Amino acid sequence: MERRLSTLVEDDPDAISDMNKLQSFVMVAIWCIQEDLSLPPTMRKVIQMLDGVLEVPFLPCPWPFNITG
Repeated sequence: MERRLSTLVEDDPDAISDMNKLQSFVMVAIWCIQEDLSLPPTMRKVIQMLDGVLEVPFLPCPWPFNITG
């Protein structure tokens, strides 16, 4: 949520040097653990997203309803 991927890879220079790839991997992982069973991608789509064949779509909002108060 806070877009602080660097905390995931603290001292890994390879991961830090390719933050776009890291962001893509994290987004695919989050897509795979969606609670709504209609949302996670098929394994075929996962592989295509990890290979860069398919673009990783923006993640759905984790809080679909505005909760106030």
